[in-house]
Amino acid sequence: MKKIIQDLLERVLEGMGVEDFAPPVVSVPENPAHGDYSTNVAMLLSRQLKQSPVKFAEKLKNAIIKDQTISDAGIIDRVEVAGPGFLNIYLSEASLINQVSEVLKTKDAYGLAPKAGKNQHSVFSIQHSDTKKSGQKQGKNTGKTSHAATGSFIAQKPAKIHRKSSANEYMGRQNKKNQQEESNEFIPAKRITIEFAQPNPFKEIHIGHVRNIALGESYSRLAESTGSIVRRVNYEGDVGMHVAKSLWGLERLAKDGVDISGVGLDVRGKAALLGRAYAVGSKAFEGEKSAGGEGSGARAAQILRMAV
Repeated sequence: MKKIIQDLLERVLEGMGVEDFAPPVVSVPENPAHGDYSTNVAMLLSRQLKQSPVKFAEKLKNAIIKDQTISDAGIIDRVEVAGPGFLNIYLSEASLINQVSEVLKTKDAYGLAPKAGKNQHSVFSIQHSDTKKSGQKQGKNTGKTSHAATGSFIAQKPAKIHRKSSANEYMGRQNKKNQQEESNEFIPAKRITIEFAQPNPFKEIHIGHVRNIALGESYSRLAESTGSIVRRVNYEGDVGMHVAKSLWGLERLAKDGVDISGVGLDVRGKAALLGRAYAVGSKAFEGEKSAGGEGSGARAAQILRMAV
């Protein structure tokens, strides 16, 4: 959606006669009250066009609304000018509903970064964000329809932006972009390790554990969707005090006449037995540590020896 809005802004600016501008930056505001998306493109261009930032933002706002009417896009519900010239953009409900259908259609492929070619070892890579088609800002050979009647204030001739000290810098960026397009350059994917889960093999997994598992897997998939190579790490925790508490608890249950063989139990039943044993051992350990008087700490000491 951010890319769609960025393309819309470029189309509107072209219709207003603005040339040679850098791709508009579209961001998500931290405060939802400031819109679904926001851009400061009006503030940046107003200085070069020698116009008031707020007045130019108002013109751009009206042009966006006019464009939505002409193209019958219906993506944007409303646009507000805020502060010194920010444009706060609010999406329409219809556009969000369409995104839901797109999610259902593409399923797990929705929002994923493009996979690299064979020479990239079939690994996710992030294509450079500035690799737009050459001449796209001028509306040449892009396949887009420029709406010349985006507003009554549009100049008859293109309002060229005069750059002084930044002219060479701008041309340098353009040349670099064109070279990247020709070579189909890719930025190497980031390698990330995410450690999560760590279930206790002697205790039933409860909702708190599932929460951590769900969060870890969600973070992993989000990182993969942006092109990162994610290695998931999970330590099963089969050594430590919790193991000693469970083993001590099993011995105690056996002395009390409980069948600890697990014969005839399914996976859920065995997990419940281990959980019961862990609770017995943990209670004994904590009880002995806090107890006073002669002989206190005997069970705790025994469990500690088992852990070692």
